[in-house]
Formats: sequence, C-alpha cells, structure tokens
Amino acid sequence: HAPFAADVPAAAASLRTLVARLQEERPGPIHLLGFGLGGLVARYCVRRHRVPGVRRLMTLGTGHLGTLLAPPWPGAWAALRPGSELIQH
Repeated sequence: HAPFAADVPAAAASLRTLVARLQEERPGPIHLLGFGLGGLVARYCVRRHRVPGVRRLMTLGTGHLGTLLAPPWPGAWAALRPGSELIQH
C-alpha cells in the first residue's frame, strides 16, 4: 500500500482483496496485525467489508482516536485528525 497517500478506504479494499485471495489458497483462520496507520486500515477493512476467515485483529501504536500530527489542510491526511468522519466511524 502507499502509506503516504493515507487513503484508508482504498487500502482497506486492497487488504480485503488480499485476504480473500489468501483464503482461497489456504483456507483457515487469519490473524491481522496492524501497526500505526496499518491498524486503521485493518480495522476499517474488517468493520466495513465482509472479510471471511479473519479471526483476530491486533493493532500496535494505532491512533484509533486520530492524531493531531495529521495536517489540518483538506486531503487524505485530514481524515486522520481527531473528530474526522473516518475516525468517528
């Protein structure tokens, strides 16, 4: 994924595709581990998409409530600020 694009919905859709492909190749439980922005992507993926096989999601260092380090100007990074639509849902 392109982490600097910060397009969480697009990255989550890509993750869903990857997990579905893995399930076809090797059926069984899948455990996701996301670090930082990857944790938001993984959480968005399992909450918004039907992702068969995912049994556990663990996140480390993920700003589930957003981060003030995200720039305030409009764009993909603004979605990572506290109170944004992405963070609230």
